[in-house]
Amino acid sequence: MPLGPDVMVSGQNFAAAQGEADVVVRTHIVDPDGAEREVAGAVCDVGSVLYSAKLTTPARLRLPNFGAQSPDLMFDCAAGELRGSAARPITTVWRTPPGYSAYGGWYGPGWYDPRWYGPGWGPWGYPEPRYPVSLYPDVSIQLR
Repeated sequence: MPLGPDVMVSGQNFAAAQGEADVVVRTHIVDPDGAEREVAGAVCDVGSVLYSAKLTTPARLRLPNFGAQSPDLMFDCAAGELRGSAARPITTVWRTPPGYSAYGGWYGPGWYDPRWYGPGWGPWGYPEPRYPVSLYPDVSIQLR
């Protein structure tokens, strides 16, 4: 189903915010055959130790990003008699800039083979720069 309007949690009062994170929030039920069916219109309360928000699924929640120190998000959702909850921690991965090589894309006279150095190492054994990226994985809350 298409997402509703974005729900924003302002980061202007947080000096340690490192930009913005987002998470897509959906709700679903499991039918007797075991297949998931999305439920639109569930009202969810989202909370953490720093902020709270209310949204109607499906929606994209935009909130301050504190990197690896971002708080876990707690979701409590309801649609009629159906209820569900979930928690979502921040995930941090290390990325290499796109197209990066230590020597501008030239690996020498054709003898370089990445298998000799392993992933994350440029030619002649120099490590490629990496940077951390922290994000919240999307969440789908089962209603029962």
